[in-house]
Amino acid sequence: MLPEAGNSELVVAEGASIKEVLQALDRTGLRVVFAADSGGALVGAISDGDIRRGLLNGVTLDQPASEVMNRNFVSYPHTIDGEEAQSRLSDRISVVPLVDEDGRPTDFVFRKKPNYIPAAEPVLGGNELAYVTDCVETGWISSQGSYVTAFEKAFADYTGAAHVVSVSNGTVALQLALASLGIGPGDEVIVPDLTFAASLNAIIHVGATPVLVDIHPHELNMLPELVEQAITDRTAAIMPVHLYGQMCRMEEIEAIAAKHDLKIIEDAAEALGSRLHGRHSGTWGDAGTFSFFANKLITTGEGGMVSFRDAEVAKRARMLRDHGMDPAKRYWHLEPGFNFRMTNLQAAIGLAQMERIDTLLDAKLSLADRYYGELKELEDIIALPKPIPDSLHSFWNFVILFREGFPDDCVDRVIDFMRTRNIDVRRVFYPMHVMPPYQELRLVGEARNSVTASDSGIALPASPKLTEAEVTDICKALRQAFSMLDVQRLTGGEMSGAS
Repeated sequence: MLPEAGNSELVVAEGASIKEVLQALDRTGLRVVFAADSGGALVGAISDGDIRRGLLNGVTLDQPASEVMNRNFVSYPHTIDGEEAQSRLSDRISVVPLVDEDGRPTDFVFRKKPNYIPAAEPVLGGNELAYVTDCVETGWISSQGSYVTAFEKAFADYTGAAHVVSVSNGTVALQLALASLGIGPGDEVIVPDLTFAASLNAIIHVGATPVLVDIHPHELNMLPELVEQAITDRTAAIMPVHLYGQMCRMEEIEAIAAKHDLKIIEDAAEALGSRLHGRHSGTWGDAGTFSFFANKLITTGEGGMVSFRDAEVAKRARMLRDHGMDPAKRYWHLEPGFNFRMTNLQAAIGLAQMERIDTLLDAKLSLADRYYGELKELEDIIALPKPIPDSLHSFWNFVILFREGFPDDCVDRVIDFMRTRNIDVRRVFYPMHVMPPYQELRLVGEARNSVTASDSGIALPASPKLTEAEVTDICKALRQAFSMLDVQRLTGGEMSGAS
């Protein structure tokens, strides 16, 4: 007898094909399923790693999973104490079956519970597997291959970018953009105080110096008036960051850059799909950069893209990306370059993702609408995101800010509470100026807004896979967390829906 509904997804028939096992892995969100014989007894475990190794060794998707199955798997007797079973789990073991005397599963012990709602997760239900399998079967798995070119073209067509260059991750995308534009030692680059550290690290790694400016208190992006104040005779570029999918006020930043003859490098790592006045993020400046980490709108696992306005700069970027090698003369190097190339495997996943980018973006926008609907009644105690005029916010993350009156530790307490409900919420980034590597950098403005946003902001789960029921559960738990913080006392009134 197989386990009850829910856990039954973790068991496949011994004769199931590898393709069927992959479908089961995708449904469960776990990295392993178990195979049972005709009598229901477990006979092996099949992980995503087992399948990956099998494919590399020539096994096909139509072959039985028993070809790659591990028959030496861990199980516990169903009589074991629950706490003891949990204590035996390690970081390498995510789930262990509990079996009866005949080896049939009665339940499972999870390191991560199956009803867990993650902060983000990739959606891989299209041609990803078929394209990656094609790479493996043809042997084109490194940075040479047709998927790289096809992915770049699809990305350029979608964003309207003049020239794009694929790279191995979003951080080196920033570094390549800076280097290709000639920014280096002695130069200053203006960047917001509230961002992910990659923005600053890329500037530092090309030898330039970041200059920090405070942010808008609600938009969470750099304040153009402070950008103007930050300019010196060493300033070479401005790096606006479209944080969490919210577009910066690019018209004002463009005007400042033009007035002072500065370059613009847009950090659009979190803003694929975002637009201002119909123009896509990353296409306003001299260069724009994107990330395809697993939590982004589209993913290649790791990976990134750089868009360029100028053809010659893009040409230089392609040369620098490949060790500074002359594209017309192999092994002849024109400059000290980098190995920032994207693999054909990454690009194969990226191309499949681009085929469904409109669907993925629509899911993000629908999710934001559901959050607005569920949380509107709480706007007296939280600030909901508000896109700037004539913009499309892609809502990479849906960030809420607690209004004044909360305890100083409210963010940590709410996060801890939500995680007891198996809901993974994240805090807003820390301001750059408070962290050890960046404390000596010049800061323009008091950074009051970046500190306040960091101390009072959380990002709610933002997976396109979230169901309406899960969104309702998230918002219900959030209301319960607010009740725990005694919000009605702090705001002077009762909070509806807090029960």
